[in-house]
Amino acid sequence: LRSAYERLLDEEKRAGEEGNGKLGKKGKKASALKPMALKTFPRYARVNTLRASVDEVLAALRTELGESQVKRNKYLGDVLELPSTDATKDLYRHALVRTGKVVLQGLSSCMPVHALRPGKDWVLLDACSAPGNKTTQLAA
Repeated sequence: LRSAYERLLDEEKRAGEEGNGKLGKKGKKASALKPMALKTFPRYARVNTLRASVDEVLAALRTELGESQVKRNKYLGDVLELPSTDATKDLYRHALVRTGKVVLQGLSSCMPVHALRPGKDWVLLDACSAPGNKTTQLAA
């Protein structure tokens, strides 16, 4: 991706030097585009509410990483957004993960349970249960 982006920038530069002002596909200049490989996205962590409260985990992570670094997802209340930094690079060894209070799970994997909104008396079968993150989320 990086090399393709650099080629687009080179083509745009040459087009500008030639005076034709040629734009990339869909009328966008390459310099206005930022490839996905260069963007940073948060890391997502779901709080296992069977083991800890969201507020408890939020406070612990904010103490460790900084008040402004850890946010509650605005759509899914049990999902936290963490910065993609060296401090969050190896969260699998973190005490909250090792004790099962936090599950490292992609945001899109957390959405089905929220969309389903199961009742306490429901009986559910998760037919796609490997490794079981959505199943533990359903249980909470």
